[in-house]
Order: sequence, then C-alpha cells, then structure tokens
Amino acid sequence: MCYFAYVVVVGGGGGSKQRHGERERRMMEHNAVDARNESGSDIVIVARTDARQALSLDEALYRSRTFADAGADVVFIDALASRQEMEAFCQVSPLVPKMANMLEGGGKTPILTPLELQDIGYKIVAYRLSLIAVSIRAMQMLLLLHILIIFESWVRVFSLDGVLRKFFVS
Repeated sequence: MCYFAYVVVVGGGGGSKQRHGERERRMMEHNAVDARNESGSDIVIVARTDARQALSLDEALYRSRTFADAGADVVFIDALASRQEMEAFCQVSPLVPKMANMLEGGGKTPILTPLELQDIGYKIVAYRLSLIAVSIRAMQMLLLLHILIIFESWVRVFSLDGVLRKFFVS
C-alpha cells in the first residue's frame, strides 16, 4: 500500500504539523501514481490529508479533490469534526472511494454505524481499536489454551514442530 499526504506529522502528538508547499505536494502525488502505474502491480494509493485539523475544512476538501484528480484510488481526510463535514467530503470526487476512520473512544470524527457511513457515501471504514481488542482477546485465548494443554500437543496442533526444531536444535 502506498500513501501520499499533504500534511505530515512531525511531532509526537499535540497537533504539531508541517505543511508541504503546493509544488512539492503535486510532485508527491504524481510520483506515487507514476510508481503505481510503472510497477504493473496491484498497488492501491490511499491519499490522506491532515489539513482539516491543521488548516481548514475547505483546504482539506481541496486537497482531497487534487488527490482524486491525480489518480488516487482512495481518499481520506483525518479528523472530520461532524457528520456534515463527512457528507461534504463524500460529495468531492464522487467516483473515488472515501475512507473513514472510526477511532472508538477518542477521535475527532463522530462514530457512525457501517450503514450510516454507507448512506453518506463511504466505501472503506477502519475500526482500529475494535480490531485491536478482538485480536488481543484471541491472543489471550491462545495463551490460555497453551496453559491448558501440554506443550508438545500445542506444537502438534499448530504444526510448529519443524519450525521450532530449526530455531532451537543445533
């Protein structure tokens, strides 16, 4: 996956952002698209901008439009602050899929259901914390399973005998 963005975070949080100049941004866009086209592979360009929080909604919408015009496969504006802003974003370049980031419990963007997001016009949604929580639970269950059965059985169940022998037997 390849990303190109107008605004790059340069600090460790706190809203610290650095803006690229217009010429540099256009060059980044076209370089990403050219690299995808020349590679002949199935690279998907997800174009992201943080301009909503760093600058303005109008600037973020403008940048997402230029991403789409340059050939991005998916566009994403971080930190949209309301459903109305999300709807406005989905009206920009309607043929290019939009991505939403549902950061449960702490993001700027309102949490909407998958059906609400689809109705607005989103095609891709990231539920980052939910997926991490489910992954953690699966890992906990695996560890519990490991405690309940003897190690040799665990190795046999997961077909790890050859892998373990390669790393632990001289």
